[in-house]
Order: sequence, then structure tokens, then C-alpha cells
Amino acid sequence: MERILSSLLAGLCAAPLFYFATAWLFVIFNQNSSGPDDRLAVAYGSTFGGFAAMIAGFFLVWWLTYRFLLPHYLRIVQLIDGIALIGWVIVYMNYAGEQPQRLDYGDRRPVLEVELRATKAMLGSSKIDSILSLDFSGGSDNGYPHLEQLREEADAVILPWEIAPIDVRRWEIRVFLQNQPMLFPLNLPRRPTQATDWSGWLMPVQYQDYDLPEEARQGLSLRYRFQLIPYGQ
Repeated sequence: MERILSSLLAGLCAAPLFYFATAWLFVIFNQNSSGPDDRLAVAYGSTFGGFAAMIAGFFLVWWLTYRFLLPHYLRIVQLIDGIALIGWVIVYMNYAGEQPQRLDYGDRRPVLEVELRATKAMLGSSKIDSILSLDFSGGSDNGYPHLEQLREEADAVILPWEIAPIDVRRWEIRVFLQNQPMLFPLNLPRRPTQATDWSGWLMPVQYQDYDLPEEARQGLSLRYRFQLIPYGQ
């Protein structure tokens, strides 16, 4: 019985490798495909080919280990099985952690209120909404600026923005200064359970390989709060 279980576990641990290897090779051999139909065929071929290879790989590894596994190698196979199983659990947890978290609160809707602040020195003679825009880059959403709530405070202009997040991978906002992107990471859990107060004013950070504009370092900031609002309000 121990021999059978060890062989089955070895097959299960090896099967995903057959899937990924076959799908990768299918894509590599068809990388010159052009056109939407060809790309769709490659996608389907890599998926179904990978599944076929995974099933075949499972039975192949199970049969080989069960047929040729000598008793004094059983503990070594079990150790490898354990290490492989832990590795796949870690891979799955990392994958699951990157998947969007859908925000569903029953009779309440999630709203991320954002205020974008730019100094008048940075804006010059331009209107804030003509050179600055933002999007919720951490997931899918419905968002829009509240131009009717535009206000001035001391030497700055503040543009309120309302974001209704649908699902979230990461809480982060991209702001574009004349098409130059920069990032504002938000300190929120993946699925907030309650409303929050306004954060402090955050400074932008570099987004990917784009340089952070010097004027944004000195004159741009953002704050936010998360709200749960009953439908109808």
C-alpha cells in the first residue's frame, strides 16, 4: 500500500511539469504565428496539449515508479514527493495571492475616495484636469473625477476623484502627468472590512522604468479613504 501511494504521489507531483513544459514548447514552436485566429489556435493548442501531456505524464511516472521502484529507494522517493508537494503548495499560494479579490459587500458598495493635490507652481497656467489624470491600476473599477468639487487650499489645487473598485489585486493608483506615469501605493488590506479615515498626503514613487518627474516630487501628492456606502445614497 505504501508503495502504491508513493507512486501515485510521484505522478501527481510530476504531472504539472508535463503540462507547463508542453504548453511552453507549443508556444515556442508557434511563436511566428500571426493574426488573431492563429494566436487563438496556439492558445487552445497549448492548453489542451498541456492537459493531455499532464495526464500522460501522471500515468507514466506512476507506472515507472511502481514498476521499478526498489524497496530501499522508497524513502528517497517519499522525501522527493514531500519536497515537490510543498513546492507546489507554495506556487499555488503565490498564484492565488496574485488573483483579484472581488469586493462584494451585500447591500453596501465600496468606494475609494481620492484627492489629488498639485501646487499652483507645478500647474502654472494649466488646469489640473488638463495635465493630470489617474486610474486604479490595482484592479478593475469605475472611476471619475468630481470637477464640481474642485477647490483651492493655500498654494495648491485639489481635485477629488471617486473610484468604485470591482476587484483588487493590489491597492495602488497610477497618476499621469502629461502621460508620464507615477505610482501611489495605498495601505489597505486586499478586502477591507470597514471604512477608514483620510490617509496622510502621500508622495509619488517611480512606476516601472519611467523616471519620476522632478516637478511631481515637489508639487504632487495624494490622499485617500475607503468607504462602504449603502446603495441608494
